[in-house]
Amino acid sequence: MIHAHIRVTGQVQGVGFRPFVFKLAHELGLVGWVCNDSEGVEIAVEGEPAQVMRLIERLQTEPQGADRHGARHGHLSGLPQGNVGPG
Repeated sequence: MIHAHIRVTGQVQGVGFRPFVFKLAHELGLVGWVCNDSEGVEIAVEGEPAQVMRLIERLQTEPQGADRHGARHGHLSGLPQGNVGPG
């Protein structure tokens, strides 16, 4: 299991981004939370390393209609040494 803290910035409010993240995380077997703030969306998830990385990868391009400036993870814990993934 790993933990990830992810920040998605840009115009992600009013396009169904938060429900999209909730549904995607559920489909990937992840648990955590997602919330909007003035800069975008903040996400905290926990799950298997491959599933967390898949979530991060998909947040780069989905959902359509979101005008994101970036999706980055600020904190990953529980990963084996040298397996950091996209940033």
